[in-house]
Amino acid sequence: MFILIPLAVVLLAGISGAMWFFVYDKEDELKAEIAEAELADDAQQPVATEQVAVSEATPVAEPEPVVEEPVLEPMKGTEQSPTDADFSSWYIGKAQTKGMPRGVVTLTTLDDVQGGWKALFFQDPKNKYGVKAYTLANIIIAGSASELTFTIKRHNTRFLTTNECIDEEKELDDVFSARWDNGKLNASGAGSLTITSFWEQDGKQYAIGTFDSPDGIPVSLGMVRP
Repeated sequence: MFILIPLAVVLLAGISGAMWFFVYDKEDELKAEIAEAELADDAQQPVATEQVAVSEATPVAEPEPVVEEPVLEPMKGTEQSPTDADFSSWYIGKAQTKGMPRGVVTLTTLDDVQGGWKALFFQDPKNKYGVKAYTLANIIIAGSASELTFTIKRHNTRFLTTNECIDEEKELDDVFSARWDNGKLNASGAGSLTITSFWEQDGKQYAIGTFDSPDGIPVSLGMVRP
């Protein structure tokens, strides 16, 4: 009986020691595995590299070109509206029937006659059709010898037989295609006209011509500036 008890104690002590060794041995193995796993994880983590931003050179915006507005030269001649007085002293009963006077400076180049003029259209001057009238207008001669325009802006027409006056300010301008030929100007549009003479006298410029209207009534033309 006394022998069995100590033997049992020895066996229990041996089992306990084996169990302790087994438990702690497994614990060490587990710790080792955990450590190895952590090392493996660290090895798989990407190494953070410092990103060095490469700055691209910012393009310098080129200054926009300065567009200069064209400087418009003032129109040669005149833009003033005409009156009867502009024609009474030289045209009616004079150049209108007698032509260009003697001893004046003849204008012979297109550059001499371009620009604005005051004009009087004398309709049915001999009163053959009973519609004798004055039409006051402004004329603009512009362009080159090959591409010339003759523009008529009418203001009013006064019929001399009835003294009736028609306001034509709101009427559209009449634009004729023209050509310059050796000191004369020929134009066509709603009718045709010919300026036969241009001249300068006492600081003013003058011109005379004829207009063939669509209705066949004769019309003479006088122009002056300034």
